[in-house]
Amino acid sequence: MEYRRWVTEGALLFAVPVAATTVAFAFESGYAFYFRIPAALITITWTSAALAFLALASLLLLLLSCGYVLTHQFASWTPWMTQKTALMLSAFVTLTGILLLQHGARSPAFLIGLALIVVDLLIDVLIRLIESRPLKGLWKRFREVSATGENADPLRSTVNRFVLVAMWFFVSLAAAWSTGYSRARDQRSFLVTDLSQEQVVLRRYGDVLLLADLDEERKVVSRHFTLESIGGDPSRIFVSANVGPLVSDAER
Repeated sequence: MEYRRWVTEGALLFAVPVAATTVAFAFESGYAFYFRIPAALITITWTSAALAFLALASLLLLLLSCGYVLTHQFASWTPWMTQKTALMLSAFVTLTGILLLQHGARSPAFLIGLALIVVDLLIDVLIRLIESRPLKGLWKRFREVSATGENADPLRSTVNRFVLVAMWFFVSLAAAWSTGYSRARDQRSFLVTDLSQEQVVLRRYGDVLLLADLDEERKVVSRHFTLESIGGDPSRIFVSANVGPLVSDAER
């Protein structure tokens, strides 16, 4: 089955760098949120944008694979699960899987992901039930509606295409933010300097290091940050040490 091309090369050339930069910012925002770093300090470099693009491409492949499995393996669940339902659910199923791996089955984030799946499925079923009214002969019409039109061939609709892209973009941002947060939470190795007050390098933004006071015994970093140029103090020595995982003093 062939479709008209609905995304031009010009649109892709514009969308790809914008999407990559946005995903990179989402990752940095999640990392900064964990340590309570002000968002105004976040700087996106071409390197981080390029890495975000690779991560975004990998995530899109995962989304497409998940959508393919859902649309083909769950087709026997008709009328409760249609081609359209499975395609739309693929974004939330992928996000929920990522949240499960990063935060665990008992985390609020994972439970929210499950809730999104259930709500999306219920809304889809409810809409098809409303389209099948009145009550007399409802089940027969419900089955017919679920196997025809956009429910059987969802990508024929331009609205469905844009909704699907929007959902995938939302999932990409949520996954990037969650990855940044879990990276900050689980990181163990940091650059540490020991002067009058031991400090740890939380993040590098371009040529600037963001440092915070460290209480190594309690594994706590201060919310009072210091910005220092990489070549600002040649006498300062940094060593890599396993002092993590760390938490912000706002959490204690």
